[in-house]
Amino acid sequence: MIMKRIACFCLLAAALLTAGCAGTMNYYGDLKDQRDANAQSSHRDGLALMGTNEHRAAISEMKKAVIADPNLTEAYLSLSRSHFAVGDYDMALYYRVMYAERQYLRQRVQSFIY
Repeated sequence: MIMKRIACFCLLAAALLTAGCAGTMNYYGDLKDQRDANAQSSHRDGLALMGTNEHRAAISEMKKAVIADPNLTEAYLSLSRSHFAVGDYDMALYYRVMYAERQYLRQRVQSFIY
């Protein structure tokens, strides 16, 4: 009888703990989705500004994208191009190297996965 109560208590505790963790994981998953959406939105806005030759404003948007999602490699390339367009060659080179490093790391990770 006591063993049965202990088993029921353990099952109930495990169920409650699992339910609590699932909510937390979903919460953080939603935060990541929101962060990715913000990064993509800033990147799109930056590309639109680049298209109208407003490179200084584009740099600001691209930096927002990189802060929101440091793994958004395309934003580094866009930053490099905008810095080059305004004549800031040191920063253009810096962001080009950042882009190349992140592309290389992405390819390495994908080669291990696939």
